[in-house]
Amino acid sequence: QLHSEAPVTGLVFERLRTGLLVLCSTSGKGKRTRFYTFYSAHSSSFRMVMADEAHSSLVELPGSLDNAELRLCNDNIILRTETGIYYGTIDRNQTGPTFSAGGMIVDSGILPYEEKHGIPVSLALTPHHIITLSESNEVRFVNRVAQKTIQKERVEFVTGSSTSERASALHMDESMGVGELMSDIRRPDQVWLRKARSLVHISSSQEDRDVWKYTL
Repeated sequence: QLHSEAPVTGLVFERLRTGLLVLCSTSGKGKRTRFYTFYSAHSSSFRMVMADEAHSSLVELPGSLDNAELRLCNDNIILRTETGIYYGTIDRNQTGPTFSAGGMIVDSGILPYEEKHGIPVSLALTPHHIITLSESNEVRFVNRVAQKTIQKERVEFVTGSSTSERASALHMDESMGVGELMSDIRRPDQVWLRKARSLVHISSSQEDRDVWKYTL
């Protein structure tokens, strides 16, 4: 069960070969950000899985945030927090000390935000990158292994040639509100930026670029 007064801001599940895994995040203004994992090899019911405390865990993360986005790609997870991006990997082997202690996430940690860019408004996860979106529509591709920004682009929703057209475009962009990064679990390498009624496809020039340098 969730022992939190904060609302649920992220919920994903994975049907593993051995059982059902449920991942959940809660957060809110003035509330601590929390990340929960629930696993059961004996039931496929969400209620029963969350009641099974043998393999459930809670990670309380520093700071508070209105919406702690939770993203999953293959076996990797990321969570937006106030101080950085919490990351980890689902332990499918279920043989390590983490599983023995009731957890299902290994190789976890927090990737701090770059100080001058602040907290991103949205996150996405691909097989090789963590993608962040700023309030100014700047998209950054962070290599998951090296934990370094390898590409950045600013998305322009409306363009114009004259000064008045650009000023009007800037005003329109501001009135569109905050954007959100979205992805399709069936195509984890494809990410979309949705803002108001606009939808833009976001992709790295080379999704697996330089990966071999960091995995040798």
